Amino acid sequence: MMETKTYEFNLDLDAIAEAAAALEKQLQIRRDYYKDRGSDWMSGMFDWLIYTHTPIFTVCKNKEIDQPFNLDGFLVRRSRVAASEIMMDPNEGTEELFSRLADLLQGGIPFREFDETPYARSDSYPEKLLPLLKAQAAKERQEREQRAKEQAQQQEAGTQPQEKAVESTFIPNPDYSDPKQNIYMQNSDLFQPNKEPLAFRIGQWLARLLGR
Repeated sequence: MMETKTYEFNLDLDAIAEAAAALEKQLQIRRDYYKDRGSDWMSGMFDWLIYTHTPIFTVCKNKEIDQPFNLDGFLVRRSRVAASEIMMDPNEGTEELFSRLADLLQGGIPFREFDETPYARSDSYPEKLLPLLKAQAAKERQEREQRAKEQAQQQEAGTQPQEKAVESTFIPNPDYSDPKQNIYMQNSDLFQPNKEPLAFRIGQWLARLLGR
């Protein structure tokens, strides 16, 4: 019988709280910057990044992180590739802040080793974080159902339905035995366990080797 490898980690909760607050503030600054210039698309992207990361910011600032967490993978799975590229754009001032928080959340486990730990899985979350993510997912599901109902009513009335907004099919801690959830997993590699887009993973790996 093979032994289960254990990984020692050290989470600096004070540094994590400080890094989370700094990243959140910079995202808000850039959101307001684009809003003041009338760039609805960019301000909307930063709004989305703030929204998707608010549960993480909350738990980090409350110093309730109890295990390492794969923030790099979460960024792509949750925020989608376009928003992820904005987060990692050096011109926005968020790249270094995000990278620092991601490093701290690894608990001192080296990057190449961390990628092989259970903490790098897409269904591994700190205890206090998971309920917040599930609440977000439930709210988004209700909003999708409401939009679908309104569109059906508009079609019955013969009116033109409004353009459908981009939807999130994010499922915290997915149950792979649930066929409905498996549809999401099969239709997008963003939602398969520990399978972020290859180019992103290679880029992150190189970034860590070259200085992170």
